[in-house]
Amino acid sequence: AVQHPEHVSALVLDSPVSCHWPYEQVSGTLWRGLAQHLPPLKAARRQLSCNCCLSASATPQGDRELVCLDPVDLASCLSIPLLVIAGTADPLCPRATIQALFDAAKSEDKQLFWLDGLGHNEVAGSRTYWHKLFAFLEMLQHGDPQNSRGPSACNDREENGGSFFAWCKKRSRT
Repeated sequence: AVQHPEHVSALVLDSPVSCHWPYEQVSGTLWRGLAQHLPPLKAARRQLSCNCCLSASATPQGDRELVCLDPVDLASCLSIPLLVIAGTADPLCPRATIQALFDAAKSEDKQLFWLDGLGHNEVAGSRTYWHKLFAFLEMLQHGDPQNSRGPSACNDREENGGSFFAWCKKRSRT
């Protein structure tokens, strides 16, 4: 979405990884070697709170941040409509890191929904997940949240001429 904004109208993130994974295991020596060939970035000094980054050595973090944009940096470049759905009991993508990613997004039309008590691989099994997703897509189709039929919209797609699916098919070709 950041590299090709001309091709992306909106973004939906499901339990987004917003830490330094999988780069947390790369040694500081390698990051410093890479830094010799790239213009330096300002170190973000992120407060890492996920298990994968906390278990890795903290030493490479500063070296990594000088040459690598993380998901929070990239989110700060987003100005398109954004929907983020995540579980409050996700040990892989903790609430604090997802909140930081969401807060960094510059979009005026962004929504964040927490699914209480659900873990990383459980959110898509929630009915609320699908209701929020369909409501967001309806809002995009109509351009006005007041026109969205909300959660009940996902029950009558076929009976209404499949307008939602026709819209998706049309959008996937543009």
